[in-house]
Amino acid sequence: MAFETAVVIVDSGIDPNFGFLRPIGDGVGIRVSASTAELDTQWQDEIGHGSVVASTIRQGAPEAVLHPVRIFRTRLIAPVTAFAEAITWAASHEMQLLNLSIGVTKLQWRDTFERALRVATRAGVVVVSPVELGGAPCLPGCLPGAVGVRHDPSLAPGAFAVRDGVVAALGGVGPLPPRARSTMPDDAALAVATTTGTLARWLADVGPRNAAECERYLSESPQGSSA
Repeated sequence: MAFETAVVIVDSGIDPNFGFLRPIGDGVGIRVSASTAELDTQWQDEIGHGSVVASTIRQGAPEAVLHPVRIFRTRLIAPVTAFAEAITWAASHEMQLLNLSIGVTKLQWRDTFERALRVATRAGVVVVSPVELGGAPCLPGCLPGAVGVRHDPSLAPGAFAVRDGVVAALGGVGPLPPRARSTMPDDAALAVATTTGTLARWLADVGPRNAAECERYLSESPQGSSA
């Protein structure tokens, strides 16, 4: 490994007691009160979703440092302000990748996510997120500047295809931590996490890259294709 790769996982947190997920770097919890984001140190996972996402990323990138940003607590629901604050936090902490396995389908928030993506791009953070959920466009993955991912069951495990600027992937599952079965990620979330893990392993060899370069790598790698 030539470069240390820092991966932010914006989710329900990470289980710090599950050894497979280490190394775990600095993390943060985000609460929103009266439309104002407040940061705390409570990033530990209580429902399992973020830990399974982290395990899938870890399986692809054994040496990446995982940084939990907890926006989901007892349910997979959070104010849009929390999503935007999480992206801003990653941009201010010199991260390379941000995994957001659950996005927002309410497109009236497009401007908010576009501003957050611009901040991330200037800071060298590549945001990986689903391009759609339930057939509806999903923010921020559907925006230019993000690596948008779509679940594709026709692909072989670990294979990727880039079609019209969207990464198609079949997600895998790493070792399951405690509580994992209480809130398992769906296929789209696992496809995003698998993509993030593959990119983190590549960045460890080549150093920071932008979203377009990440998409090009996925299409040109031995497991990838473009159409």
